[in-house]
Amino acid sequence: MYTAFFICVVTCDVRIERLEAGEGDDYEFREWQARMQKLDREKEREEFERRRLGGLLSQEESIIARQKVIQHNKHHVAEMKVEVT
Repeated sequence: MYTAFFICVVTCDVRIERLEAGEGDDYEFREWQARMQKLDREKEREEFERRRLGGLLSQEESIIARQKVIQHNKHHVAEMKVEVT
């Protein structure tokens, strides 16, 4: 959020400097800025999705590990019952 504010301030300063220097409109710069902001948003979405999928994977791994422990314990209990009888 602060990055967007900083970009806006820098953009305004650059536009003013260019207009004062007689360069006219800075259409190309604004196009570049829009492309960079779009790329930033896409990177943020990709990072969010990566973290979300990582959380799902971690949850699935936890479920599988718990199932393995339960199976191991059942097997161990069955062996103990055989030894007792």
